[in-house]
Amino acid sequence: MDLKPLILKNKNKVVNLVVLVLFAYVAFVIYQSQNSKVVGLSNAKDIEIKKNEVLTEISQQQAIFNNYKNFVNAKDSAQLSDAISNIAAAANAKIVSFRPMSEENFPVYSRFPFDIRVETNDYHSLGKFISSLESHQYLYDVESLKITAQPPEKGKVRLVTDLKISSILIRD
Repeated sequence: MDLKPLILKNKNKVVNLVVLVLFAYVAFVIYQSQNSKVVGLSNAKDIEIKKNEVLTEISQQQAIFNNYKNFVNAKDSAQLSDAISNIAAAANAKIVSFRPMSEENFPVYSRFPFDIRVETNDYHSLGKFISSLESHQYLYDVESLKITAQPPEKGKVRLVTDLKISSILIRD
């Protein structure tokens, strides 16, 4: 059986079939190329969405920090000393001396230390004073304390306590 006459008779169909297969192959290659680009863009989109979520969280944390900073910085030295006096009065403690010290500046915050001498009738009053001081909204920090008992006066022992406390301001 000779294929030559069959090929000549169906020459146009064979050429059309070869062209169709060639175009199908080219279309498949283009489809794969575009599909890989779509997958790459989808991955890039997911990465950008995650970045946006992180940036949103950072901006929320920054807003919270700014609120704390404004709250912590909403005071001056007169307010600090008035608050300490009010705390002492509420705890039945008497402030004998109050000496503000020089401000200490650090890269992120400033510290305002005070030397205070307080007299109380008992340890309970002293504990109440220190507890109220450290839990106050102005964020006082008791850095050191020295307690000494004075000789009894009219049958009562007086406790004299030297405290070094400080408060902070957050710098811009």
